[in-house]
Amino acid sequence: MRTSIIIPTLNEVQNIDSLLSRVFDVIEKDELNADVLVADGGSTDGTAEAVEKWAATKPVRFIRSDGSRGLSGDVLHAAGETEADIVIVMDADLSHPPESLPELLRPIQDATHDMVIGSRYVRGGKIPGWPWHRRLFSKAATLLAWPLVSVRDPMAGFFSVRRELLLRFGQMSHGYKIGLEIMAQSDDTLRVMEVPITFSDREKGISKLGSRVIMNYLQQIIRLAGGARIIGDSKKLGGAALASAFVDVAVFNLLDALGYGAAVSQLISFAAAAIAVYFLIVRGHRISTQAVRDDSGHFFLFRFVVICFLALLLRAAMIPTLVRLSGFPLRLAHLGGITAGAAVFFVGIIFFLFPRADEEEKTGIRWRVLALAAAGYSLLLRILYAGIIDLIPEEAYYWNYGQHLDLGYLDHPPVVGWLNYLSTGLLGNLEIAVRLPAILCWGVTVFFLYRLTKNLFNKTAALITLLMVSVLPIYLGTGMFMMPDPPVYAAWVGALYFLSRALIDGYHRAWIGVGICLGLGMISKYTIVLLAPATLIFVLLHIRGRTRRTLLRPELYIGAALSIFLFLPVIIWNAENGWASFAFQGARRWSGKSNFSFHILLINILIVITPLGVAAVYRALFPGKGRLKAVLQDIDPEGIKLSFARVYTLFPLTIFALHSFQGLSKFNWTGPVWFAVFPLLGGILSQLSRFERGGDQIAKSLTPGSWLRNSTGCFLLFGGLLYFIAAGMPGATPVRGMALPLAWDELASEIDLIPMETNVNGKPLVVGMEDYWITSEYSFYRSANRGKEPAGRHLIGRNSLMWSFWLDKTDAAGRDAILVSFKRSGLEDDRLESYFEKLGDAVELPVTKNGRTAGLVYYRKGFSYRPSP
Repeated sequence: MRTSIIIPTLNEVQNIDSLLSRVFDVIEKDELNADVLVADGGSTDGTAEAVEKWAATKPVRFIRSDGSRGLSGDVLHAAGETEADIVIVMDADLSHPPESLPELLRPIQDATHDMVIGSRYVRGGKIPGWPWHRRLFSKAATLLAWPLVSVRDPMAGFFSVRRELLLRFGQMSHGYKIGLEIMAQSDDTLRVMEVPITFSDREKGISKLGSRVIMNYLQQIIRLAGGARIIGDSKKLGGAALASAFVDVAVFNLLDALGYGAAVSQLISFAAAAIAVYFLIVRGHRISTQAVRDDSGHFFLFRFVVICFLALLLRAAMIPTLVRLSGFPLRLAHLGGITAGAAVFFVGIIFFLFPRADEEEKTGIRWRVLALAAAGYSLLLRILYAGIIDLIPEEAYYWNYGQHLDLGYLDHPPVVGWLNYLSTGLLGNLEIAVRLPAILCWGVTVFFLYRLTKNLFNKTAALITLLMVSVLPIYLGTGMFMMPDPPVYAAWVGALYFLSRALIDGYHRAWIGVGICLGLGMISKYTIVLLAPATLIFVLLHIRGRTRRTLLRPELYIGAALSIFLFLPVIIWNAENGWASFAFQGARRWSGKSNFSFHILLINILIVITPLGVAAVYRALFPGKGRLKAVLQDIDPEGIKLSFARVYTLFPLTIFALHSFQGLSKFNWTGPVWFAVFPLLGGILSQLSRFERGGDQIAKSLTPGSWLRNSTGCFLLFGGLLYFIAAGMPGATPVRGMALPLAWDELASEIDLIPMETNVNGKPLVVGMEDYWITSEYSFYRSANRGKEPAGRHLIGRNSLMWSFWLDKTDAAGRDAILVSFKRSGLEDDRLESYFEKLGDAVELPVTKNGRTAGLVYYRKGFSYRPSP
């Protein structure tokens, strides 16, 4: 294969002789069939004359370019002047070692790869002498390009590539990173390899890196990611942003000064700013691109309004978070809210409102951008609201686990309590501290799911799975509310990752990781044990393949021993407490009164992963014929990845379905089931993006547009609900007899104000009459002076789960109590009189939040509690 080495230059006379000398030494030594093209962008220092001298004796040509498209344009111009099969691009400043040229050529000559990069960031790569700030700048630039490519050094300017691919994918390039352009424009079809090099700093001449180059690079990244043409006029964009921010601040300060209140003021000021953005940026740019995207005016305006609502939801959480948790003054916090909202505004406008800058849809890149935008928005949304809305009753109950540390508990294993103990011990008894472990567990879940999918398929597929766990309702909820689910989800997907490494890749040490994840999962929630029989089924299905040998590997039994060792605390607790937890979660759920709930299970699944998610999962597990079948054959020719997804999805799902025929199904049970099929779904969606348009019609559930709309709907519903609750549910009428959806802090304050006479037998008890809700919430929100103590309704002969372990009836003897119920009827049971020497009348207690009645509860005083009625 003939090769052309293209060296772009601009005033490099001090370096060109040394570089060409080294290049031709390598060409002659390794007998490379190569010539050299010096692509010049307008040198005036004698570079041309120096090259012409070499041309008299060596195969080198000086090709002059107008430099209008920067380095990339010069390289493309030179590539058009050669008939070579392979092109190598390298800088003229001696930073790229010519001695590495054979390594860059060999993989392409062997037809194993289409492009080879001389990389600084793979093992063996070096950047000697770089100061920390230079390294930091390079890493930051690399991080910006990370979503677009699947290599470690996307900024590399030293690479080899097939010439026809350079000319095909590089035509849109402007600036100096044409290698990045080729990789991004190829839309995941390019076979790229990295070889290590030692990158040396320029010793002579002047670096071309400056503010203009940096700005061009940022615009290139945005354009490659699917950004709109609007980025080309950065001055107009920046000016409009400042003008809309000024309108926002001015309107807010005026209304706040007039006494309209923070909530109303910020809503009106946001609306004013949104109108300013529309007229300053959106309307004019839409008219200029009308021919590109033929949308009706109403639909275009609808999309803009949706972006506005998403920005408002994030901004509305930022302001109270800064005021409450950081102590910022309201007006300074409002500036923080403006910043958060503006980020959503401009990401939405640049990437999702207007057409691509190059007018061509790259579906793989579209998936990646959608996934990262959704993940970032999802994470910020949950972090900001986590600190400003009250704990839900389950969170308050599990927080009490942490206040009563133990090796186990009746209804769940102990990890949720241990994590609560650590987080609140470090940060205090704050809502954000209780929820921080859930957010961190979501991060662990994302990490393992990304690794699992990337290992099985590719980076685009991995980012598609990131989209799914960022937007689907069950993962939005478990990624914020701290219950046993977040840690077991992290352990579940971690176990799947190591199982894939052990069963599919044949990496036997992965069994140790499986054992650790299973052990951690079992001390989080017992359902993860379903992975064990699923693994046996998978091995039996592939008994004639390589998986049979896994049954004889010592690592398998080391992993099993580790899982049992990690589960020992729960075993010890159960042994000391009559195996109460095993009975509660095991035999109790499969015996007793029949309660058919299969229909509820189906409804829950539709809610948990949305109808679109259900349709997409079904298509992945049962692809049928046509394009999907061809795609699956392409990405999984042996069928083992499909089998992995089916076994680890359908087996636990079948167990939950069987249980639903005789017991009540819980909303969150199937959440971890889908982790096994998401990688397969991601692989299918990623591969579909490479197919030519036309042919078999792709199902709506498998298109980026459908998932964009689904993601937006999930965010609007979830974020809107959080905003509604955080604002005190304005307009909602308090309903008697219903559990409070908010205002637990206010309820605890009202209970603390109920007067009680001094009792020598101890502090008054607060007994919640509905399961554990009131008792647990009061325990978290009660006043610092601890004038009253929480107690479970086991004191009056009813079930109160772990509260019966935390307060013995004999310790409550002789003490007074306040019985609190959501229903008056709950306090009028005649049997209550047998537990107290005297009972007061039932009293209605309104609970107010933000100046309005949020709910109603009832209380009744009981004097001198008697353990035995």
